[in-house]
Amino acid sequence: KQWYQRRVAITAGNLHHFIYPNNNNNTKPRAAISVHKNLANKSWLLHELCSPDATVIQTHLNNRQVMLASIYMDRTHNIDATINTINKITSAAGKGKLPLIVCTDSNCHHVAWENASSDSRGDKLLNYINNNNLILLNKGTTPTFMNSRGQNSVIDLTIANEAGSELVQGWRVSHKITNSDHRYINFNLLTPNNNTIPKITKRNPKHTDWARFAKELNDNTDLQRTAQLELSTITKLNEAMHTLHSALKHAYETACPPITVNHNKKPPWLDSTVLRARTVARKRLNHARKTKRPDDWDKYHTKLRNYKKTLQKSKTNSWRKFCES
Repeated sequence: KQWYQRRVAITAGNLHHFIYPNNNNNTKPRAAISVHKNLANKSWLLHELCSPDATVIQTHLNNRQVMLASIYMDRTHNIDATINTINKITSAAGKGKLPLIVCTDSNCHHVAWENASSDSRGDKLLNYINNNNLILLNKGTTPTFMNSRGQNSVIDLTIANEAGSELVQGWRVSHKITNSDHRYINFNLLTPNNNTIPKITKRNPKHTDWARFAKELNDNTDLQRTAQLELSTITKLNEAMHTLHSALKHAYETACPPITVNHNKKPPWLDSTVLRARTVARKRLNHARKTKRPDDWDKYHTKLRNYKKTLQKSKTNSWRKFCES
């Protein structure tokens, strides 16, 4: 489902909303930002900084305003023009004293970010980063771009100002299979007020100790005194209701203690069949990258198509099972 708010195009999914500028000239956007549905109402597009190749938003994280940017740097475009776009974004963040994090498909090569070689585009981008007190957050030598022609490079960069760099933890290149030549880049974005991932707790009524619940009610002296009162007025009735409510709540919370929810709970559709198909496809991918033979790449693409079909089938069955339950 897609709808438009002024010049903002928002594509809604189950858990995430994709935000990108809606251009009146029908130019297809090549950069977007996905935000969780709980952040959708706390995020807004900064139109004056956006273009079909740049999406910039400002969002609230634990009462802290943060600027996030997604930029596609077309290798056929003048690198100076793209750097000028980044400069406008960094200047806006500097004026507002806001943390800024930029994720970009740079199409720039340089040994400074562990690429095998450097080019003039990479030299200019590196000079801009160094001259403007920006920080490159990439770590390690794992390629972020790999294709069937055997091209392995580090071109997907995460750049931040000093305030933004303090929010990023655990930057890494994921080894999960994607539907692109680019690989996932994962990191945790934590605000200074919350430098640990909060624990989520809940109570499960099915696990209530009803014997403990009954004992708590029987031992509640306030409830015993209330049971002996003559509820002859509305005031006394309200007080008795409040006492009963408090007693029931205390007994339930004691008999049904909260449990911590696992952040890494496996989705229901990720069953053994999907995991097996993903493992086979990943092995074929690693083998094809080593040999670089066309027939090995063909075998990988066959296994990848099988993985995608298996995944889609599992998701459909899982959704159908959920709807029927």
